[in-house]
Amino acid sequence: MDLGRAIRVFFRTFSRMTDHRKIKFSDRMYMLVPYVELTLVSLGVDNVQAMKLSVKDATEIFKSIRSACEMREIKEIEVGELTWKTDARLQPEDPDRVVVQFDGPLGFVREVLRREDVVAALTEFEKKIGLG
Repeated sequence: MDLGRAIRVFFRTFSRMTDHRKIKFSDRMYMLVPYVELTLVSLGVDNVQAMKLSVKDATEIFKSIRSACEMREIKEIEVGELTWKTDARLQPEDPDRVVVQFDGPLGFVREVLRREDVVAALTEFEKKIGLG
């Protein structure tokens, strides 16, 4: 088994063990809630990314996501070394689609998500951490 595949298998196994700590956007993108920081995890086809975020930075990202969804527009925010963009505009061909992309020290990720999953992630974050 090559190293990349082994890492993906490890993260998929690890992700199943931490469901109670997840704020889930999709099966391939979620945040983990530890005690003082969050870990943004993105499981790509050829790579796995994990980046530590402070609770403050994660809260700012979720506020931006909430604003984009409520206003149905594009919102972009920079927190630390990460640039996060949420495109929640209504698309006539797929009104349930929300596109999230972020760029940071580990590279660029773009993920097409379902609006209901993003709203569920917002609700879960607010329940576990709060949006202030």
